[in-house]
Amino acid sequence: MAVSLLISVAAGICEEVAFRGFVYNAIWQTSGETAALLLSSLAFGLAHFPVFGASTFLELLFGLVFAMSYKLSGFNLFVPIVVHVVYDFVVLFVTWLGSTAEFKRRIDEMEWDILTVPADTPLPPQIDILARLVMLASILPPSSMQCCCSS
Repeated sequence: MAVSLLISVAAGICEEVAFRGFVYNAIWQTSGETAALLLSSLAFGLAHFPVFGASTFLELLFGLVFAMSYKLSGFNLFVPIVVHVVYDFVVLFVTWLGSTAEFKRRIDEMEWDILTVPADTPLPPQIDILARLVMLASILPPSSMQCCCSS
């Protein structure tokens, strides 16, 4: 888990400094805000093709989320870094968690009727992970869902 956090922090900082700090700002200064938003997100998506099965389109969408968090925060680079780190950590942690036998058994036994995707259509890895996480949350006992900070 510590390695997942380290990878998430390093990737979040490096990628956001590169794609929002440099690419977004360079495009914004020469071509405007809309071009910066779209082109920096496209560059982000293309940079992730085909890393660990990542979908370029899906990564482009996450690039848009990170770029919008940058814009809406008043161009505070810390905000997309935090959003990126949290996203990466959740994906890496759930991927690691999914490799354990008990977790995998429970996931495989779940009914997938709530998904409207045909059974033979594979989901992008990130969507699959999020869908499985939601399904897992629905079968966990309520005590395991409490925040560590709640009283």
